Amino acid sequence: LFFLMIRRPPRSTLFPYTTLFRSPYFTDSRQIKIKSVCTLCNNQWMSNLETQCIPVIGCLLEDISFALDCNNQSLVALWATKIAMVLDSIEENPKQFYLKTDCENLKNTNAIPPGTTIWMGRYFGRSLHTGGTTFTALDESVPVADCSTTAIVVGHLILEVLSVRHRANCKRVIQIEPNPGRWHELLVPIWPIISDHASWPPPLSFTSSGPLSIGSLVTRWKR
Repeated sequence: LFFLMIRRPPRSTLFPYTTLFRSPYFTDSRQIKIKSVCTLCNNQWMSNLETQCIPVIGCLLEDISFALDCNNQSLVALWATKIAMVLDSIEENPKQFYLKTDCENLKNTNAIPPGTTIWMGRYFGRSLHTGGTTFTALDESVPVADCSTTAIVVGHLILEVLSVRHRANCKRVIQIEPNPGRWHELLVPIWPIISDHASWPPPLSFTSSGPLSIGSLVTRWKR
């Protein structure tokens, strides 16, 4: 399990994630290198994606009610997947989950990896944080799938990315179930797209403590 705490950026900086690793706030203590993000990528397709997302994510992180159509859901899902892949590429991470082909397909064709599900939710307060973990799914005590989950909190907006890669020995598609919780009231699925409109915020919001604590989101896949 790894966590990356991010200080709140200036209001003029809506999306700090692709540049935060160049911040003196981090390089004073240690140098963090991202192997999958070059200057060309950061200044072109990543920057273009974030520019497209600003009208949508800007409303969500500022706690403005918003109905996402299919295009909006796709854009937010792409942005969340990009963040998950960048975090997965941190040099300190001993084993990357996303394959090189996953990253190339996202960049070249906007293809989100198969087996990926993405939800959005609302945080009662305001925060800037991301964290993630990897785990193995079992079927009758036999490892059948490798999984990665990433939680992103920016302002009032919460995004969770779950990617599942089935192993060669898996003879059927395994449905990964979270631990019990009020997830249908806390999280709205946006990928794969199942509705023409996804309304934000959901009926319930995550809080800093208590039964709806944001900590429950971090551990909801933990067995």
